Amino acid sequence: AGGSWKPLILRFPGAEDMTVDRACISCLSRDCREWIQGFRKCNACGLWFRDAMPAEADLKGVHEGHYSGRNAGDGTVQLLSTEESLDNHADFIRRIVEPPARVLDFGAGTGGLVRRLASAGYPASGCEYSDGARAEAKSRHGLVLYPSLDETRGTYDLIAVIEVVEHLLNPRKIMARLHERLNPNGILYLATPNTNGLRARLQGGRWREAIRPYHVALYNYRALRTLAMNSGFREVRYVRFSPLTSKAIRHRWLHRALQSFGLYGGLRVLCYK
Repeated sequence: AGGSWKPLILRFPGAEDMTVDRACISCLSRDCREWIQGFRKCNACGLWFRDAMPAEADLKGVHEGHYSGRNAGDGTVQLLSTEESLDNHADFIRRIVEPPARVLDFGAGTGGLVRRLASAGYPASGCEYSDGARAEAKSRHGLVLYPSLDETRGTYDLIAVIEVVEHLLNPRKIMARLHERLNPNGILYLATPNTNGLRARLQGGRWREAIRPYHVALYNYRALRTLAMNSGFREVRYVRFSPLTSKAIRHRWLHRALQSFGLYGGLRVLCYK
């Protein structure tokens, strides 16, 4: 079976083929090289980014396809965090800030995290790019999510960006705008797949996060810290023992061991304004 597997090579309509002198989308370094199939790697910050980047409209089409029809309602959308994962993220946020802190979930999906935080007494709101996800949030949960960051109101004490940054074609621009929407000493909570994780190291181009068509860039801590600092944040803290997504005892012990050595599959950081 191993000999018959072929890496996925994405080609979106109108994709822009990156050449060897194309800058990294995170740190803007031009010191980049071919990496796993379909990706380049920045030698300066360690970011993996696609060698053929989709147009924004094409990427949105991929997202809408995943949120269309029945899948958004039955919980089978791969873009959505699991219920257990959302519980853990909500618990973690409650340890960082207390009500009445204003919290924004940027990339809110169908509003699962917003609902959890609102029920805990936070004036929480969400921003979601996908029309289908927003419609599902409204029809099933009565939540009205903002369609863009421009339409959000005021500033926030904490902004959650959970499994979103890997989807962004222009992460520096978005991070700078999120920085602007934070209150003084506000916190950006970032969660994303970890290219230094054990699975990424062992599987390379077979890694599930690398073959998902909506992931255009994948980060390690160095790349994520570089992105945040270049976007105006004064401090970035690595959350080594981040929220776990499994309640099984054997899995929790394994995951804690991986976190101890920086090999966990998920990367969590806190960025301070």
